Formats: sequence, C-alpha cells, structure tokens
Amino acid sequence: MTRTHKKVQNPDTKGMRLLKQSYYHRFTVNGTTTQIPLKTGDIKQAIDRNKEIINRLPEIKANKSVYFYWLDDMLKTELEINILIIGKQFIDAKRRDGIRVSTITLYERMIRFFIRVNGNIELNKLTIKHIDNFKESFIRNGSGSPNTNKNLRHLKAFLNWCKDRSYLTNIPPINQIRIPKSEPRYFSNSEYGAIQTHLSPFMKRVIHLYRSTGMRLEEGLNGKIKGDYFVISADDYKTNRTHSFPINDKMKEIIVELQATNHRGAYFSREFKKACLKVGIIDKHFHYLRNTFALRTYLQTGDLFKVKKLLGHSSITTTEEYADFDWARLSKDFPDLVNINRAENRLSSHAQLSILNPNSTISK
Repeated sequence: MTRTHKKVQNPDTKGMRLLKQSYYHRFTVNGTTTQIPLKTGDIKQAIDRNKEIINRLPEIKANKSVYFYWLDDMLKTELEINILIIGKQFIDAKRRDGIRVSTITLYERMIRFFIRVNGNIELNKLTIKHIDNFKESFIRNGSGSPNTNKNLRHLKAFLNWCKDRSYLTNIPPINQIRIPKSEPRYFSNSEYGAIQTHLSPFMKRVIHLYRSTGMRLEEGLNGKIKGDYFVISADDYKTNRTHSFPINDKMKEIIVELQATNHRGAYFSREFKKACLKVGIIDKHFHYLRNTFALRTYLQTGDLFKVKKLLGHSSITTTEEYADFDWARLSKDFPDLVNINRAENRLSSHAQLSILNPNSTISK
C-alpha cells in the first residue's frame, strides 16, 4: 500500500493566487468570493502583503475600512497605523529577512521605549518633538551618548521602513548626539598580569586566547577550526559576513578546550569580571581584551589595515581609533612592545647608515 503525504502549505501564503504575473489574495464570505490585489509579481513581497491581509481579515469581513499601503484607492484607517501595530509588522518583516535575533531584540526594545515616552501615537502625527522626547529621555536616565545614538539609529531604520511602505510621508530630522573622541580602553601589561593571578589555569588560557586573537566572546564559542584558520560564519558574525584569521597550534588546543565545555559566554564574562574586581579594576570588562589585541597589534606592526583585517571591521574608520594614542602612556603600559619597536628602529637606522657609508659598522 502506497502512503501519500499531504503537502503542508505555508500559512503566510493562504489564499494567495497568481494571475497574469501578479499576485492577489482570495477569500470567501457567505458564498461570495472576493479578491484583493497584492500588486506585485515578486513572491517575497507578495507573501509580506498577503500576511498583512490575513491579519486584517476579521476587519475586512466585518465591512470595516482597512488601509493597505499598496492600495491607494482604499480608505486609510488612521487608528490602525499606530506605532505599536506597525512596529509589530516591522519586527515580523525583519525576522523574515533573517536579521540576527540580538538585533531584533534591540529593535523591539527601541519601539517599547518610544511608546513609553511618547505614547502609542499615529505615524502620520509624528513630529520632531517626539524625536526630541525620545532622545532626551535617554539623557535624563543617564544612558550615555553611545546608547542614545544606537537607539536613534534603530528608530531611523524603523521610520525609513515605514516611509518605504507609505505608512509615513516625511521623517523628522534625527540628529545624533556628538560624542567627544576618547582613547580606546584596554588592559595594560600590569593590569593583565594582576588579573591572571586570580584566574584558574583554564581561565588563564582562555583569556590569553582572546587577548591574542581579538575575537568577540561568542565568536570563540561558535567559530570553527579549518586548517590553520579560525572561521566565524556570517550567522555568528556581527556584520553578517564570514570572517577568518590565522591561528597557531597552541591556539587550536585552547579553542578545542574552550568549546568542549558546557559554559556559555556569560560564564566567562562573569569569571573575568570577578578577577578584575579583585585587583580593583571596576570599569573594564571582557570586550576590552579585543581592544588590547588591536592596540598591541598596531604597536607591533604599525599597519592599521592589518589590524582592520584581523578584527573584521567593515570600515577603516572604525579601526583608526587605535592609531590615536598617547605615546608616553603606552610606553608605560606596554614597555615590551615599545622597547621592541625602539630596538628595531635603531637597527633600521644603522642599516641605512651602513648602506650610505660602507665603512660604518652596526653597534651591538
């Protein structure tokens, strides 16, 4: 006996049909069939629009006027396009686009905070005053400029999405807060040595790995060893693209040991923070090991593009902060690297002199 399997339909395509290279949604009420054009031949866009219709079918069947952005001839129901409702559609669209879960969480948090500050306003009533309220609330709460600017960027992305779908005609100016430029924060040699005295042998190896590679915490747990390279997939990398860098045999051993544990990122961050507190370091955390790697690599090589490549930055502008440092401070914090560079510079100068004057000798 042959068993047949019934094909499972995607619920988001329910009622969707293709007619003359354009999709539409069809539904039946009391024996009468009605068609709503989706006005697109693109399957992905059609599914997005079809899902919106499915969500609003109870209102449509109740003969209520419903607004869909791609149907200009239908009556716009203003109360149906408030921040909360459209925000949910925005989040759903981002999930379908495959945006990282952590990024979607930040979008959701931004929308909740905007509503908390301004209320669940209708999109077409958005003014610059609402933007200012949103910005000033972060400042009053002491969230800091970087956090404020991050949320302003997320808000701008949401409003641009709304404008592209005709939910919004104009977007008020969204100006970020100017942040005074500061030197990158890192762990000096003395700080690093003091922290190690309060770590287990295993944690010492883990911290050495991150200081030697510049990886983000979760990347070390999720990446793969492929030959002499450590590869982090696009799904696990911050900029949604594959990143890799060379590793040696010792690093491979530590990575295998690290990934064999059942611990997640929070455990390593917590253990490292405990060690920091024991030596009186209260304002630095695990991520500054990445900064330490970047700064030490730049001091050793003088090659900013190499630092960019190893860190996986998408822009050299991000990497340039490591080139702006106080030499006197770093001479004290990293005497081993500074002394190496001075010795190399002296050797280079003597070598150049010997070329100009064959009778000169290189002092030892």
